[in-house]
Amino acid sequence: MKTRLSQIFTRIIFTCLISYGCIFASAVRSYASISLFGNGDQNEIQKTTDQKWESSTAFQVALPIDSLDTVYLDMSQAQYIGNQVLIPALFNANDQVFAFDFAFRYDHTRLEYDTILTTAAGATLLTNCYLNPNDSIVRFTSSQFTAIPNAQPIALVRFNLIGASALDTTDLFNLVGYLNGDPCSERIIPSGITSLSELVSADFVKVFPNPVSDELKVLVKVKAQLGIFDIKGNRLGDVFDMQSGQELSIATQSWPAGRYMLVFSGGSQRWTYSLVVTH
Repeated sequence: MKTRLSQIFTRIIFTCLISYGCIFASAVRSYASISLFGNGDQNEIQKTTDQKWESSTAFQVALPIDSLDTVYLDMSQAQYIGNQVLIPALFNANDQVFAFDFAFRYDHTRLEYDTILTTAAGATLLTNCYLNPNDSIVRFTSSQFTAIPNAQPIALVRFNLIGASALDTTDLFNLVGYLNGDPCSERIIPSGITSLSELVSADFVKVFPNPVSDELKVLVKVKAQLGIFDIKGNRLGDVFDMQSGQELSIATQSWPAGRYMLVFSGGSQRWTYSLVVTH
């Protein structure tokens, strides 16, 4: 009799231990799921076609911003309303962008800065914009928790026309752009370009390597003049007169590390490139 009771008691204890172990394991799995995804049945991690990992809700990872990502001021799509002109600002990136910032200078003899407005695509952004009278630089900063729409106008820079009836390709210059707080490429789209895709496919200029340490290579497909400026707008040396198809080598080992602007002018066209020097 004692043997029979002992066997029953042993089975009860064994069953309780197994049940407790299953409950504990289930709790651990649930806790891990909540820790990683918040709600395991709604936040599914998936790999997109461009090889980025992202969550279907709030769990998101953005890839690093680099020179393949570009901020644009699009003069070709400027809107004229009376004596005012609105210039679209946008970016083209292969990464998710949550912060969109830029700064630039302009010709004060022809334009009077008014403000920067957001478009419908940027309506939910937290923004700040201002003109610093000490350095004459217009600055715009914005961010939000969800990804900002790519390759469409996010903001409109509004000027009053005071010395001209229309924009000139030289009215804006020294553009600097940041995406997610990281430096990126930037271009001012001149009036002769009809779309962003046309500008990218035209590929008038090649600048490499970027970042650069000792020697920079510049190749132009059209006749152009090249001026190189530091971040304060001071030109380095003379202007280079470049012929179509010419490749230019520029020694950079003596340049202080930092950001520089390469400004190309050819006929009525103007292209601005950002360069990073590291040592």
